[in-house]
Amino acid sequence: MDEQGWVELGKRAVACKAWRWMPGMLTLRDVRLTWAQHENTGAAFGGGCSDGEPWPTLWGVSGTDPLDLNGEVPDFRDDATKGCLLALVREAWGLPSLGTLLESDRPGGPKWWVPQVPLGGQHGDCPTEAEALVAALEASNG
Repeated sequence: MDEQGWVELGKRAVACKAWRWMPGMLTLRDVRLTWAQHENTGAAFGGGCSDGEPWPTLWGVSGTDPLDLNGEVPDFRDDATKGCLLALVREAWGLPSLGTLLESDRPGGPKWWVPQVPLGGQHGDCPTEAEALVAALEASNG
């Protein structure tokens, strides 16, 4: 996939209702998210809010000033970011054992898919694992 393809894939993911940024993710601008700051209280944390508030949009990068993630795009070539995407898909579908499969003997070349998620007749036919996961996240939104 070319660079524009990765940008578009990231934009598709961010547009999903089930999307949220998570610590450890990498943006296409090469920024690794390491901590978050709650927008209303200013409290720093590394995961979700326990007070029921929405996830924040202000993130820190290795102890630097907060970063506004509005308009940022995740880089799914990064294994940690792809792992976070898998966690989001599992959460969205309520399937903690959800995974991906690679079928190497498919016509037209190897294809990735998520067997537990109905993505049409074939459960997805994606050339990359990240594309299969984004398709599953999109399907969770209805």
